[in-house]
Amino acid sequence: CSALKTVKMGSKVAAIGDKAFSGCKKLSSLAIGKNVSTIGKSAFQNCTALKKITIPAKVEKIGTSAFSGCKKLTGITIKSQKLTEKNVGSKAFAKAGSSNYKKMKVTVPAKKYAAYKKLLKKKGLSVKAKVVKK
Repeated sequence: CSALKTVKMGSKVAAIGDKAFSGCKKLSSLAIGKNVSTIGKSAFQNCTALKKITIPAKVEKIGTSAFSGCKKLTGITIKSQKLTEKNVGSKAFAKAGSSNYKKMKVTVPAKKYAAYKKLLKKKGLSVKAKVVKK
């Protein structure tokens, strides 16, 4: 996938497999399908050009290291209210946005603000990243 730049998933996609797009260094645009419920281990690990992602409302599980090493990430929007410590793998967001942590902004559902802020930091998100309510 060394030349892959854009991924747009349709509504029939229910899961993203382990290492599905791992190391796709030119992947800069990603649209995760609205019916995806599982993002596998290392699914987008080291997608170093990826800038923004939206985690749809139906996502219940994010695997270990799913977005780790996505160093150019500046925006994550989480629509799901189903994420817990048990169903988000360790280091899921390690080094995400590491090229400029101060620009990193994570938007989360208002009802889940306190829980997600704590959860994201525990799963590797930098303490310098801003977590805001939607």
